[in-house]
Amino acid sequence: MMSMVDLMAQGACTADPITSMTDVRVKSWLTFEGPRTLRTRRDGEQLRLLALGEDGIETLVATAKVQTGSYGRRPTPLPALTGEQSALPYDNGTLFHGPAFAVLESLIQTTSGASSVLRTSSTVPTGRLNPVLLDGATHGIPHDQLHTWNPDLSPDKVAYPAFIPELRFFGPTPTAGTVRCEVRPDGFMGTKDFPAFAVQLIADGQVWCSFRLVEACFDKGAIGQANTTDRRAFLRDHQFVQGVSTSTHTAGVTRLSEASVAGIDWLPGTVSAVYGTRDVAEIAQKEHIGRANSVHPSIVPKGLPLQRFDLSTTQEADEVVVSGDGRGALDLSPVVNFWTEWFDQAPWPVEDLYYGLIERFVGKVVLTDPAAFQAVHGQSLMYLGNHQVGVESLLFSIIASGLGGVPTVTLAKAEHRHTWLGALIEHCFAYPGVRDPKVIAFFDREDKASLPAILGALATEMTGPGRSVMVHVEGTRSLDCTTPVEKMSGAFIDMAMGVGAPVVPIRFVGALPRETMETRIEFPVGMGRQDIYIGRPILPAELDSMHYGARKELVLSAINALGPSNATEQPIPGDPDFAARVDTWQAERGVSHEHAVLGCVLTERGDPVPETSKLLRAKRASDLAGDPTGDWLAELARRVLGIG
Repeated sequence: MMSMVDLMAQGACTADPITSMTDVRVKSWLTFEGPRTLRTRRDGEQLRLLALGEDGIETLVATAKVQTGSYGRRPTPLPALTGEQSALPYDNGTLFHGPAFAVLESLIQTTSGASSVLRTSSTVPTGRLNPVLLDGATHGIPHDQLHTWNPDLSPDKVAYPAFIPELRFFGPTPTAGTVRCEVRPDGFMGTKDFPAFAVQLIADGQVWCSFRLVEACFDKGAIGQANTTDRRAFLRDHQFVQGVSTSTHTAGVTRLSEASVAGIDWLPGTVSAVYGTRDVAEIAQKEHIGRANSVHPSIVPKGLPLQRFDLSTTQEADEVVVSGDGRGALDLSPVVNFWTEWFDQAPWPVEDLYYGLIERFVGKVVLTDPAAFQAVHGQSLMYLGNHQVGVESLLFSIIASGLGGVPTVTLAKAEHRHTWLGALIEHCFAYPGVRDPKVIAFFDREDKASLPAILGALATEMTGPGRSVMVHVEGTRSLDCTTPVEKMSGAFIDMAMGVGAPVVPIRFVGALPRETMETRIEFPVGMGRQDIYIGRPILPAELDSMHYGARKELVLSAINALGPSNATEQPIPGDPDFAARVDTWQAERGVSHEHAVLGCVLTERGDPVPETSKLLRAKRASDLAGDPTGDWLAELARRVLGIG
């Protein structure tokens, strides 16, 4: 609201000092979609602030009466309050202001009011009346705890600035150093739902500005009752917070009323900004799904691109009622459709194998910013993430290719070329008539020229036909889930910037135990599952404005911020029955544990391709051989079935 005051001052069209403003009112709290131009119009003392849309339609935002002339006599400054320093509202989540508006440097709050010290300078233009300073004058008010200043006010209310009956200036606007701000409760404007406050801004021991601020009280609603840290995480950062929601959820059923939604729509546009919609039924569905998947409801359902939901939504009295499995069912259509078009051939056994592995070991894939990810669809991307288990490298390449619309290659150490996974990938894409999509690229850590050579070749593909690259930034698998990513080479960021590719942070979650293991594993612990979080793409222009170290820190922080924190991450529960089937397969057939997993995965396919069925029925590998496809099946049978 104080930025509005500055705009009015700039539009006053006079060289005379502004001495006062009266009846400063916000007429419309707007949630703008698309660019808007703010302009002022003055008719005598009357001033209007207007928003001009791309369609040419003007919307009235605010009005005021402005007086100019000579400064009046300064009032006596209010004395500073004494007491213990209070936590700054930006630190504890009470206010969501970013660095530009976080000008409060110290704060003392007592039952009588607030005394604070404000920084006059910021990155926001000072203008005629230093809008950031005027805005900061309200930061010491406990808007959501006004009952601590007046016990007649309800703790279930939250207040927002509504209008200023009178605002006076007594000298030039401070532009350097600090000012002292004093706020005192000043009764009500009519009813208790409109508490008022007397405010002074004091520079060099003299009052520069004084005004009376009237706020409007609203019910906090379900979300407003959350503690400040959780509230900020949910409202501002769009993070999932257990227990923070507008709806109620009992016995698998979500209920939500219009009254509950209105209870958090404190300013028109609040609900739409939080959920992406104002429709009660849509919000109920989003919260039903978000709660089941531990994701913020704003990203649902597009943020869960491989899940499909079959929900029942009905109206009971004044409530929308949503039931059904909020976890949804895995739907690989986006992945299958991409690869079907890319290979351009009839169904083949590798589809059963790879899609079967995804169905067995992948829990959910989460796009934390689906709109931003969609905006870079079809572009070459640089994925940078952690590393939990061996199989994730292959599965991510398959999944990311389908979601991003570009074949994705994962970088791996050369020693993995001859492991079960490296040998499997090589054999799979030796299938007759298939072109190799090169989902894994191996580099030799002992050969200093190996990685630069591979990166150079990949850079050519990224700028040519299109190729995304996935890098496990620490180079090796973790032994537990509690340790965040701590280091990475800046070479991969440099490569992305060099080819103009966005950097996409990735985090694999849920495949490792909390206790440190002795050896690295190939599949999620206990034959469980793993979730994949895909973060907001970081565009080259954003990285270009930062120095080398800051770029690395940004990417590392973005990786570690995805999904649950390392401090709270837990392994996804395993599947003892499947693990037992694998052990039995391995013991009876004499194959490796990894190949026993592949065999069991193939038997789970509900509608396998004919070659897969033929493979599983074979008693001897020689029964399959005889033509290129048969010879390929025979080799796979030796590895997976243990038959000669």
